[in-house]
Amino acid sequence: MRGLVLAAGFGTRLKPITDIIPKALTPVCGVPLAEIAFRCLRKNAIDDLAINIHYMPELMDMLIEALPYHNHITRFYETPEILGTGGALWNARDWLSDDDIFCVVNSDIIHNAKIRQLAIDFKSSGEDIWLIGSNLCGEKVMGIDKDGQYAGRVDDPFSEVKKATAFTGIAFYRSALVEIFRKDDFDVKIIWKRALEHDYSVSVKDFDDILWYDTGTPEDLKNCYWAILDQKLKFDFPLGIEVDFERKIAFPTDKKYDISDNSEYLWIENVAAEKIDGNRSIFWGGSKVENKRYENKLVMPWGEI
Repeated sequence: MRGLVLAAGFGTRLKPITDIIPKALTPVCGVPLAEIAFRCLRKNAIDDLAINIHYMPELMDMLIEALPYHNHITRFYETPEILGTGGALWNARDWLSDDDIFCVVNSDIIHNAKIRQLAIDFKSSGEDIWLIGSNLCGEKVMGIDKDGQYAGRVDDPFSEVKKATAFTGIAFYRSALVEIFRKDDFDVKIIWKRALEHDYSVSVKDFDDILWYDTGTPEDLKNCYWAILDQKLKFDFPLGIEVDFERKIAFPTDKKYDISDNSEYLWIENVAAEKIDGNRSIFWGGSKVENKRYENKLVMPWGEI
């Protein structure tokens, strides 16, 4: 099975971070979002990977080239204009059609979904599209009709909504669906509706045990860090990072920072600091930490939010 990571977006809601780096390069606990998505797919036996690229392509290329499995990642560049979540599937249609089924994931989510088992279940189901929802968290705006099929957004449905769920950003498709992809399908929801009109099934599978986090805004991004430090999500920390799970503080093993006793929920990389005092704050590498109390801050080399 093939896996496509959607990563071309501008990340407007994540400004000012995305003024400097693309959203897919934004790190969570030291690992760029796109790499987290690749790792997840590979752990779930999906080794044939692809990614769509538009914003700051040279930086995206630098990340991919640095990965030891970069030869297994196909890049689909969107120029001169971004194609959106639907057009991205059209742009990769030939590659996607080379296998029976494929998985599409948004690069800006972190989750605990069991992708491999979902893929096995999807393949054996005989259905055409699975949209993976969660009843555990997230805004429940995806409508489901009485037959378990996609019914549009709850605020703009095209058929009667019997229940709603939160879309996790994970979907599975049969490769036969590529015949209905169009270049101007900027929003993937257009494809889902068209699939139903062509008598394909578009099933929404809502789960009570899928925990997922969006990184759409700076506050959302911070919440991903706290969820990981709370061990709500399993995470492979970068080498050289030590984590005190009792105080919820992570720091480089080779640094002896003076961290105040009343500090908790801190992510600290290689920074310039004499003393660190804070709560629920993140200090990215290369940042200068001032001698003050930090509360709910993301400190970057180019500023803080």
